[in-house]
Amino acid sequence: GMVVLRYFIVQIDFDQGKLRLLHSDGQPHPEWGYSVPISPHAMKIPTAVAQLPGGIKERFLLDTGDNSEGRLRTELFEQLIEDLNLPTTEGLSETASGTVRRRKARIAEVGMDELTCRNLVFGEGNWSALGLGWLSRFVVTFDFPAQRMYLTKSKGFDKPSEANMSGLHMFLCNGQVLVHSVDKGSPADKAGIQTGDVILTHNGVPAAKHFKEWGLQSRSGEGKKITMTICRGEEKLTVSFLLKRRI
Repeated sequence: GMVVLRYFIVQIDFDQGKLRLLHSDGQPHPEWGYSVPISPHAMKIPTAVAQLPGGIKERFLLDTGDNSEGRLRTELFEQLIEDLNLPTTEGLSETASGTVRRRKARIAEVGMDELTCRNLVFGEGNWSALGLGWLSRFVVTFDFPAQRMYLTKSKGFDKPSEANMSGLHMFLCNGQVLVHSVDKGSPADKAGIQTGDVILTHNGVPAAKHFKEWGLQSRSGEGKKITMTICRGEEKLTVSFLLKRRI
């Protein structure tokens, strides 16, 4: 945790799959890239300021425990979708109080000066945060003793950012993949999938065994065909649909 890491320089090299712990020498290191001031949040999580559309500057938690691009606090999220007339979609999030639905929108720009990332899917949350989806676009060096973050573009800097294109929301319960809900008018809805259906396979692989892969598959590309075997009561059905970008 940060009680230990605050004494080190922590470098995450997503290109090489390496995490390095370095001793601080108290000196600036421009060879590590673009320098950004960081400061600790009340929860000891480091934060940094990034710019959003319209010149809005927001302080973000740097959350390496979040696999998404990131989140925007609800008030700011609502401001952006209203001011910019942004379409939204929804996803499921697990919280201490259970499963909740969270809106997502495509944000035109999030970043710092020349290291601004374009057209990223961000969700709404209780606070703003940059997740691994955003951080992995860089080789990131956290100089915690000097309260600086250095960024250089990684090979994944321009990778596409997508949301669930199926409209299908599922959860794993007692070894079964159950349909939590289906967005009205979505590809899954038009294919006839219903809340409460049990998903047995998707694209020929066992749904429960490969449940964690579904998130990537549902974002894998507009027009990709998804075939599912489902169980509804005593009936077994095979359905197919094409993924369609919704934001």
